[in-house]
Amino acid sequence: MDPSTENLQELVFRSSDGIQNKLLIARQKTISSTQSAVPKNSGKLILCVPAMGVSAKQYIALINSFAKAGINAACFDLRGNGNSSVRAHRSKNFGYAELVEQDLPAAISSLLKEFGSNQELILFGHSLGGQVCSLYLSQNPSVANTLILTASCSVHYKSWPFPYRWGLLAFSQFAFVIAVIVGYFPGRNLGFGGREARSVMKDWAYNARTGNYRLSGSRQNYTPFRAIKELNVLSINFDNDELAPVSATNQLLTKINARNTHQIFLSGSDIGRSNAGHFNWLRSPQRVSEEVAQFIADRDK
Repeated sequence: MDPSTENLQELVFRSSDGIQNKLLIARQKTISSTQSAVPKNSGKLILCVPAMGVSAKQYIALINSFAKAGINAACFDLRGNGNSSVRAHRSKNFGYAELVEQDLPAAISSLLKEFGSNQELILFGHSLGGQVCSLYLSQNPSVANTLILTASCSVHYKSWPFPYRWGLLAFSQFAFVIAVIVGYFPGRNLGFGGREARSVMKDWAYNARTGNYRLSGSRQNYTPFRAIKELNVLSINFDNDELAPVSATNQLLTKINARNTHQIFLSGSDIGRSNAGHFNWLRSPQRVSEEVAQFIADRDK
């Protein structure tokens, strides 16, 4: 057995439309037998939402790092990936609406049922996961008062630096066209994302084109984006990250419009690697978990 998964708990949950998934849970650990049996961060619960096409298994080191810091943590696969019971297909389509309005609330409900509703929920979103968390909290601000964004941003082409903005605009629209023609987006073959549903790419392309959010099939209005002023936000960007430039992160933060927002930038040397990148930091997540724990501690002062 992989030692990184040895102490993980798996918790099956179902979304309101019956799609099955699993939460991977790392429970808090006391640092030593001589210390109190209750870690100082007891009562806090972090739920990690992945980037597009990234398996929940890639976040195991991260949630284990949170557990070592005394914080219960969990992650789950986005619909269509990993432990999700459905795969994108011409005959099986879904978009942001299912991620935001069905899967995330189902994961939250199952997690709070497991740990107790008295736990303080903290949402942690990586890349697309950060957008999913932000969209959810814009409609449900009372669920969590702290959001951690890692390498997450708006994909509106105008928020990206020149000349990359034009490449983003062209690729985002091309990706949606490919998804329509094929029936889904074959990201593994094209080197971006995973096997993504048509409407996921439609919603992604719409945000890239307009800067707004219009979730396919949703009855809720996400334009204009509802500011979440009472939220505490920690936003982390990384060097050599071509998929989440700081300028694009700033546009997402402007939409959220929280009163307490703290931004940090980590380099490869900060995490003990040659570069941090959009994904590489997941291999050495301790610095990120330390920054999150410090932000929570500062918030609680």
